[in-house]
Amino acid sequence: MTTTTTEYPMWPQKVTLNPEHAAVLHLLADGLPDASIARRLSLGPRTVARRISEIYAQLGVDTRFQAGVAAAKLGIIDVHTRPARKSA
Repeated sequence: MTTTTTEYPMWPQKVTLNPEHAAVLHLLADGLPDASIARRLSLGPRTVARRISEIYAQLGVDTRFQAGVAAAKLGIIDVHTRPARKSA
């Protein structure tokens, strides 16, 4: 199992995400709701909600937006290569 570990000056601890958490975080950063994340990853909605809570705790954030910003600043996701979402 591969993990992602990154250090950033604003966060005193290392952030280590396993592949399952990283997959949820990438879709979360893309702006997908929990139900869509669950469908894409073939998970139950409660599993997705639990993983999001665990991601928030690891990143030290409280919201989806903060998680996306923290992930970008930590280099967990690359905002320059992420496709732009089409607006409805």
